[in-house]
Amino acid sequence: MDEREQLLERLNALRARIRRICDECGRDPASVRIVPASKTRSADLLNLLPDLGITELGENRVKEWTEKLPFADPRIRWHFIGQLQTNKVKYVVGRVALIQSLDRIELADEILRRAEKEDVVVPCLVELNSARREGRGGVLPEEASAFVDRLAAYPRIEVRGLMTVLPQEGAEEAATETEAVFRAIASEKQGFVELSMGMSGDLEPAIRHGATIVRPGRALFGERNYNG
Repeated sequence: MDEREQLLERLNALRARIRRICDECGRDPASVRIVPASKTRSADLLNLLPDLGITELGENRVKEWTEKLPFADPRIRWHFIGQLQTNKVKYVVGRVALIQSLDRIELADEILRRAEKEDVVVPCLVELNSARREGRGGVLPEEASAFVDRLAAYPRIEVRGLMTVLPQEGAEEAATETEAVFRAIASEKQGFVELSMGMSGDLEPAIRHGATIVRPGRALFGERNYNG
């Protein structure tokens, strides 16, 4: 089995898994977008995806992404899903479809500065620290609404929803809380429609609790090769 056939087999299995979860909780599978986490994956591998119906990919590291970008299929729309340092904002603004990891005012300030220079509006998701762990990116659930309110003062930042990384233990509880935070803000904010939640190991609780974007990596690509 060549690389494309293997990728298609895994993608079909992933889509079937998503359909099954959606059937169980009464959702339309079309309401869940697959945005694979493409960290450590080669441009050659990723370039197989658009012809298989996957045109959005999520990158974690600016340096790795900018190195593979010149070789990537132009049909790919990139999301930035990793922790974003302020000194790397200049490489991302205007070049990605969505920044999923906006989690502090310092970062919002830098995105705004760069957006003004580039004369663009930057779609973003606010990252939620649903695991409540120190040192992890994201705002705490009880602080999310106030943070989104503060971002209303940033005319070139378009906040479209929330993103979170569910903890390995307590994923169901974290997904439940994240959904509640998301729905509370969405009831008051027009255009607050995206909930990015769920990776290969926790698609079930994520989709049950309203994820509109899932970010599987291993389920689609297999185990990562950090040496390749």
